[in-house]
Amino acid sequence: MLDTRKILQENLKALLDTRPETSRLNLSREMKVGDGTLGSIQYGKGNPTLQVLEAIARFFNLETWQLLSPNLGQSSVAVKAAVHSKEVGGWPLEKIRQPDFNALPSEDKDEIEHLIAYKMKRFKETRARKKKL
Repeated sequence: MLDTRKILQENLKALLDTRPETSRLNLSREMKVGDGTLGSIQYGKGNPTLQVLEAIARFFNLETWQLLSPNLGQSSVAVKAAVHSKEVGGWPLEKIRQPDFNALPSEDKDEIEHLIAYKMKRFKETRARKKKL
């Protein structure tokens, strides 16, 4: 039988390791989860509520069930690559923190997303032209 508490502990450790420059206290504030609660999960103690699990998952752009699944519900190779690249949960912008982006007004987020889509389109077109040469 799976030890869900151990799985949650390992997953949280892997997620926290993606943010080594930020203290657990500051991460807990960003997540809106008590530092003591986060610590008890990190050390395999305590019994987090569903709301706490949802807040952690939302912060790391994951589904809640992934926190309770071995390797965040992914293959161990994919998780190691994501942790190494700091892209757990798929957040691709390393210089912009996801909570900061999420705090922007929706019009600003839309504008940023359109700019990124435009840049990606131009990149793909340029790459396609170079392949033809």
